[in-house]
Amino acid sequence: MDRPSSNPTDQAPVVPVEVVNVDTATVPDDVFRRAFQSSFGLSMLLDPAGAILALSDLASSYYPSRGAALGTPVADAPWWDDPDRVRESLRLASGGLLDRFYAPVTRDGTSRTLLVDVQSVEGPAAEPWLLLEARDVTTLLASERQLHDLNLQLDRERAVLRAVLDATPDALCAVDADGRLSVVNEAWRSVAAATLVALPEIGDDHAGTSPQSEAWQRALAGETVRKRIAVGPGGAAQWLDASFVPVETPAGRVVGAVLVGRDVTVEVDAARLHVALEGARARPVTIHPDGRVHAPGLVGDGATLDALVARSHPPDDLREAVETAQAGGGRTLDVQFTLDGEPARFRGRSVATDDGVRVTGVAYRGDGAPVETAEGRWADLLANAGWGGAHPVEYVRATSEAGPPDVSRVAGRVASLRQTALLDSPPSEAFDTLTRLASDSLGVPVSLISLVDEDRQFFKSQVGLSGDVADARQTPLTHSFCQHVANERRPLVVADSRQSELLAGNLAIRDLDVIAYLGVPVAAPDGHVIGALCAIDHEPHDWTDEDVRVLSSLAEVVSAEVASHSPNTRP
Repeated sequence: MDRPSSNPTDQAPVVPVEVVNVDTATVPDDVFRRAFQSSFGLSMLLDPAGAILALSDLASSYYPSRGAALGTPVADAPWWDDPDRVRESLRLASGGLLDRFYAPVTRDGTSRTLLVDVQSVEGPAAEPWLLLEARDVTTLLASERQLHDLNLQLDRERAVLRAVLDATPDALCAVDADGRLSVVNEAWRSVAAATLVALPEIGDDHAGTSPQSEAWQRALAGETVRKRIAVGPGGAAQWLDASFVPVETPAGRVVGAVLVGRDVTVEVDAARLHVALEGARARPVTIHPDGRVHAPGLVGDGATLDALVARSHPPDDLREAVETAQAGGGRTLDVQFTLDGEPARFRGRSVATDDGVRVTGVAYRGDGAPVETAEGRWADLLANAGWGGAHPVEYVRATSEAGPPDVSRVAGRVASLRQTALLDSPPSEAFDTLTRLASDSLGVPVSLISLVDEDRQFFKSQVGLSGDVADARQTPLTHSFCQHVANERRPLVVADSRQSELLAGNLAIRDLDVIAYLGVPVAAPDGHVIGALCAIDHEPHDWTDEDVRVLSSLAEVVSAEVASHSPNTRP
């Protein structure tokens, strides 16, 4: 059924279209050329019995020749591995269904897989034909199997990684570039449960709502931030050495950040006890759940609570205070008594362990103990300055309405300070140990023990200062925040001094870069507040109640050192 070329000058022969029993006037050959010979797939037109009426170039390549294929049953082709499945598909398609199946084929010793579609189509004169179309999906199926295997491998690796993350004692969590939580481990969940009211879920905004959001934002900006943070309730805080580290691509693009927090609570407690041991008047004490007492320099080896109570007066006060603290973890203890007829004071907290609840703290004994002979002044400090663990602590009013200091109070403070003989005294390792511990505990660059004189503040100890101020070890009161702590006998808590009515004009902001400040009272033996132990940051810093408590505890030890270094420790 050859047709002449539409171009009379074109002498090239017309390629015939092999169609069996088809009226050429009804089905022009160019239809079949477009539908089959130009097809990228394997396409065939079949009669209702499954015999081949026409086939595409690719389909004809499966036969010795195009002529050998026409009129033969397609299901009888030798390259089908499962010809019965082909016959079943032809039967289904003849009934009006579209059937799709995978068909394995073998040609020239090579196995392939075809994705076959068979459906009923309408031929000329409404004659029912079948259309078989197939695509070679061998490579696609191999890729799917490979992808499936890779997914299984990834699942196994994720399970191993999850086990490793949960097994590490460090608290680990990560956020994506938008600050959303993406990875956590069990240690982090334990820390977060003690810190947050509601635990964030994967996908929640964490960098913007976390208590450490400022550090997260700096890490997401490409900066590595390392700081010591306190988590959990104030009475039983857990200390972490935290590193906030950006996650960067090889091109330097930040795609997230990771927090690694190492629990250093034991180290912090040990450092505090070491500081207490440095002073001649203060000793570390541990009372174990079974009643054993470990207090080097205070009682001998093998001591018990019963033996300690027997040496104290009144005995019921000490026993009752210890038993109350041992009723649960995170409780504070503060009890005064006499030990072998000498004034003593024991201050500490309870810690829950696997074996029960132990009590750890510091005992002051003798003249260096903060016994309230100047009863009113000491009671005021203990109740309102953070020393006694009372909550809430009363802070200095950081407003311009605070007014000038009371003249008589300043005179009493200055006289008390000068009686200590600490002004212009050389550096002391005992005091330097305390300032180092303050900086380490709060994760800030500067800490000071400042003694506030009439017109200047003298630094008995400092960490982090440099230049002329470090050499002089003093500044005029125009550069002093600590004067407000001494005058008001309260902690001063300032997140950003540039925004403070009270402090915005202080020259320490400009000359010493004092942006964030936390200062707590340091007292002389007579109860006068003679200065402050302070922590300073060069950027805004949101101080917590736990920060105040920690610095107040250290300030107590500073005051014990003041007493032990003073010529006359009695008020």
